[in-house]
Amino acid sequence: MCKPCESAKKAIHIVQGNVARIIKNEETEKLANQRRPICEGCPNKRNLIKINNKQQYYCYLCKCPIESKIRVKDELCPAPERKW
Repeated sequence: MCKPCESAKKAIHIVQGNVARIIKNEETEKLANQRRPICEGCPNKRNLIKINNKQQYYCYLCKCPIESKIRVKDELCPAPERKW
């Protein structure tokens, strides 16, 4: 896939993940709950911002907000070992 296409896909997935954080459904939350503990223990997790006194994180490898990324079914962990 070309770089512009990859960038567009990434942007679409971040938007989808952000929407899924607001409009929750059971399937998406189940997926997020499976992926979240893996990301929480990952050395590539970095501080992003605090929202309502809750720390938000991003992935150092792909620069995506973790809480958005974990909710997108078509997303993959960017680590070489593909943790999920």
